[in-house]
Amino acid sequence: MKTRIGTAVPRFSGYTLLEMLVVVAVIAILSAAVLLAARGTSGDRRIEDEARRMHRVLQLLCDEAVVEGRYAGFGYAAGRYAGYELSPQGWRVVERAGPLRVHELRAGLSLREPGAERSLPPELPEKPQLLCAPTGEIGEHDLVLAPAGATSGWRVALDREGRSALAAWEAR
Repeated sequence: MKTRIGTAVPRFSGYTLLEMLVVVAVIAILSAAVLLAARGTSGDRRIEDEARRMHRVLQLLCDEAVVEGRYAGFGYAAGRYAGYELSPQGWRVVERAGPLRVHELRAGLSLREPGAERSLPPELPEKPQLLCAPTGEIGEHDLVLAPAGATSGWRVALDREGRSALAAWEAR
C-alpha cells in the first residue's frame, strides 16, 4: 500500500499519558480537599463523643442507684466530672476503676450550666451537685459541654423522673 506525501497517518483512539496524568492530579486535589473538609469537623465529633460519654456515665450512675437501692451523686467542675458514693463519712468521689471514676475533659472543652452567671470552678466539689435516688428520681438539671467560649455545643438535660436527653445546643 502506497501513501501519498501530505496525507495524514491514521491515529489510534485512546488517551495519552499526559491526559491520564492530568486526570490523576485532579482526582488527587479533589480528594485532598474532601479530607481537609472532613478533618475540620472532627473537633465537633470529639465534642459529641465526650457529651455522649458523660450522658452514659450519668445513666449508669442512676441505674446503679436504683439496682443497689442507694443514693448516688454526680459532681462536675469546669474541666472534669465524676460519680460520688455516700459512705458513713459522707460523700466521696468514686475511686475504683471504671466509668464512674473522675473523667478529665479533653483539652479545650469545658462544662457549664446554661444561664449561670459565673463559670464553674476548676476542682470537683466536696458534695455532688446532682443526686440519683434509689427510686430512680433525679433532680432537674442542665449541663452544656462546649469548647471554651463557644456559643454551641452539646446539652445534657435531666428531668425529675430520671429521663435524660442529649441534644445539640446553641446559645441564645
